[in-house]
Amino acid sequence: ATIDESDVAALVPTARSEFEDILHTSTTFQDFKERAERAFIKYQLDLHKWNISRTAEALQIQRSHLYTKMRRYGLVKEDSSRESLDNEE
Repeated sequence: ATIDESDVAALVPTARSEFEDILHTSTTFQDFKERAERAFIKYQLDLHKWNISRTAEALQIQRSHLYTKMRRYGLVKEDSSRESLDNEE
């Protein structure tokens, strides 16, 4: 059996499917807004390779505000959380 592009695409979640999930599973408007905001900020962080200054500039918010939102939504760069755990030992 050969794996082609369509097989891989079916397994990789897309931004569209994430939005559709948020749209169809949010129970309140507040829940929808928070989940959509979290997804959008995560997308922008990934797009800007987790460069906080560039991401804040793209979002047109202050860096301190971005940091606040990242804490609120538990957004942590995946490999940086491992580094912080290593530094605690």
